[in-house]
Amino acid sequence: MSTWIILVISLVTFLGNQPTFSQEEQPFRKFYAGIELGAGGLELSRNQLNEGRTARFALGIYGGYRPFRWLRAGINLNGWLIEPYNQFFFFYFEEEGISISNIYGQVQVFPLRERPLFLNFQGGSSKYVNLNPDAQNAQGTGGKIGLGYEYPLGKNLGLSLTANWGFGSFRDVTLQNISFTNQRYDVFEVLLGITYR
Repeated sequence: MSTWIILVISLVTFLGNQPTFSQEEQPFRKFYAGIELGAGGLELSRNQLNEGRTARFALGIYGGYRPFRWLRAGINLNGWLIEPYNQFFFFYFEEEGISISNIYGQVQVFPLRERPLFLNFQGGSSKYVNLNPDAQNAQGTGGKIGLGYEYPLGKNLGLSLTANWGFGSFRDVTLQNISFTNQRYDVFEVLLGITYR
């Protein structure tokens, strides 16, 4: 995982040194919206037991308002798929249909006038979802911090590469007389996004 972190940071740094339109030259709209997808190495722990870090599919949609060229603020609906649900069976397996879903407020700061590098901050509600009818969903909180680069595609589109570290925790739940406590997760993810701006 440390190798991936070094590679992504190196790529973002390399892109940041490439010539592009300055922030002052790029046109922008006050409102923006987009979609992002990628993968994350997610590690989930509960009852003081660590389940190990595994690659998971990540997806998000976002939108908001850009009052200044250096600031975007909005909402990001995102999550990670832990185990898909097999719709061709008439019953659920205990470890199918599991995901983590987030509703986050999002702030992106573009600190450099000449480069579209940005700092990404998110936080809000996080939910552990299990489609098993005998299971319980767990509410909690979470957040992300990250670094990204947005390359302009024409006048109104931007293609972004973002590396985030995410974290969160859920309340305790009881399933079939078994208590799950101290439920926490952390994830390192790499996302490719496209933004209408």
